[in-house]
Amino acid sequence: MAAAMITSLQGAALEVDVVLLKATQTPEVAEVAPYPRALCTYLYEVKKVHGGEYDGKQILVVKWAVWEKAKVLGLPSEVGTVERLKLDRWVDYPEFSTQRIVDSIGETDLVIYYATDSKPKTLAAP
Repeated sequence: MAAAMITSLQGAALEVDVVLLKATQTPEVAEVAPYPRALCTYLYEVKKVHGGEYDGKQILVVKWAVWEKAKVLGLPSEVGTVERLKLDRWVDYPEFSTQRIVDSIGETDLVIYYATDSKPKTLAAP
C-alpha cells in the first residue's frame, strides 16, 4: 500500500518556459562542507508548459549549485532571466534526501521540482 501511495505522488516530467522571480545565492564550497555537493532553490513564474501538466502560476525548482566541491557556473541569478526547464518532481529522487539544500526562498506551499539538466557540465575553480 505504501508503494502505491509513493507511485501516485510521482508526476510526469515537465518542460516549461519560466521567468526567474527569486534565486537562492550560490553558496561558497566551504559553506556547504562537509558535503561535496549542494542544491539551491529558485522560484519561477510559469509562462508556458510544453510537456506534462502544470496549472500553477509559480514553480519551485532545485538545481545543483555545488558539485564535487566546485561551484557550478551559469546558474541564473538575475530576476527576469528566461529559461526553458526540464523538470521532475523532487519526490521521484529519494536518493537526494541526503543532499545539502540551500534555500533562501522559504516557499512552503509549492511542490518542489528538480531541474533534470542541472547536473553540471561546467564548474568553477574550488
